[in-house]
Amino acid sequence: MSSHDLILGLDFAGWQPGGAIIEVGTQRKGGTGSSTDLLDLAGRLGVDFATVDFSEATHRSVQRSAAAAHAHLADGATFLRTYPGAISILYLDNYDIGYSDEHFANLKGRIGTLYRDKGFDDSAVVVQNMTSATVHLDQTLAALPKLTPRCVVGIDDTFHSDEARCWLGKGTLVVPYLVTSGFRIAASHAQGLVLTRGWPAP
Repeated sequence: MSSHDLILGLDFAGWQPGGAIIEVGTQRKGGTGSSTDLLDLAGRLGVDFATVDFSEATHRSVQRSAAAAHAHLADGATFLRTYPGAISILYLDNYDIGYSDEHFANLKGRIGTLYRDKGFDDSAVVVQNMTSATVHLDQTLAALPKLTPRCVVGIDDTFHSDEARCWLGKGTLVVPYLVTSGFRIAASHAQGLVLTRGWPAP
């Protein structure tokens, strides 16, 4: 199960969302994935959908899918700050975290390619999981003023460590911030979680 499936599994019966579905981190597979699934959900709920990614390769890939017309090539936080409408569902799945030395090396290679494609020097690229957590918090703060009173926030690659007694991964900073801001954790699994505000208690 992917993290966005937690959003799809919520009970939307009777809900008339007052805002769009926004995904930060477009699906990498050309044909199907989170972007096309969330686009389908937007159609069923009768709301707008947008997916944004700063990778030109990912943006090109999604052009082969039904989500092509809804895809934007931009920085996530910048897009959210300038988005003109309200947001009811926010899904954050970008700036991957590393799980091992091999994975960190792979991430550094991918990020280095992005830097080179944009004409920047990639020699000083450093990949740190806390950077990912900070990026996701920046995106959340950018979206927060636009979130409708009843809303959903999904975060990929976020899990709770009983030993460390905290959330780890992309949502390390986002989860405690939202929980202390009136959100509650509605669903979670090993790969991510969903928080809601103004949602009926289960």
